[in-house]
Amino acid sequence: MPVFSPPKKRSRRDSEEDSSRFDGSGDYEDEHDDYDDGEELVHSKEDLISPHEMNFRKFVEERGKLSVSWSRMRGLFDDWMRQQTSNVVDSDILLKSFKRYLSSSLKPTNMSLDSCFRNVREYLDRPDSVLLHKDFPTKPPSLLQYYCKKFGHTAGFGKYKELADRMRDDHAGRTECEQELLELEMFPVPRTPKAKVNKANGIPKEEKTAFDLFCSTKQDKYTDLPPEKRLKKLKKKFDKLPDDKREIFEKLALVR
Repeated sequence: MPVFSPPKKRSRRDSEEDSSRFDGSGDYEDEHDDYDDGEELVHSKEDLISPHEMNFRKFVEERGKLSVSWSRMRGLFDDWMRQQTSNVVDSDILLKSFKRYLSSSLKPTNMSLDSCFRNVREYLDRPDSVLLHKDFPTKPPSLLQYYCKKFGHTAGFGKYKELADRMRDDHAGRTECEQELLELEMFPVPRTPKAKVNKANGIPKEEKTAFDLFCSTKQDKYTDLPPEKRLKKLKKKFDKLPDDKREIFEKLALVR
């Protein structure tokens, strides 16, 4: 049963490459290929391999890896390719074709509202969505950017070296900016007008724990349950978070 219907057959990449991965139990969550979504997407349409029967999804689903991110899928893809016995094509060409179709299908103008809502919901369910939360502190400017803004210098095109030299020679100004930036990193300015109003009125800022911040990203989860049971269920999900993902919320709680 063919996997793809290519215009012509191509030689297969050496099947021995990375063969140690294929033992049926690879931890693809720990593999990370820094794929650029736009990498090699401009090759001609003549080079595209049209999908005929994409059973790559079935392969991934059988291994319980549908939640693996795109950037970590290369190991899965290579293992799947090694199992193909007919219409064998070059895996790099096949992967580039897959990326081309994926890139086109994910353009907002081509997506149905159902797909849009589903993709947004999946993103909001991930811990890293906290980066877009209104209470997440803004990234401080670079030292040079802060120096230019503080002392009224315009960092136009081709002037960065000149301004960097000026800042280097201005020891007092540089030291002052470094100290102020350090304070910004330790005590970031809240984004919300409400926080500014509370501060002006002398109302103490409410302290939030890592779990509180986690709950703030799940406001539409388990809303049919009583508050106590809902919190208990959310606590179980929070306790099951991997250490690296929980750390996001813990760090955010520390800087608030």
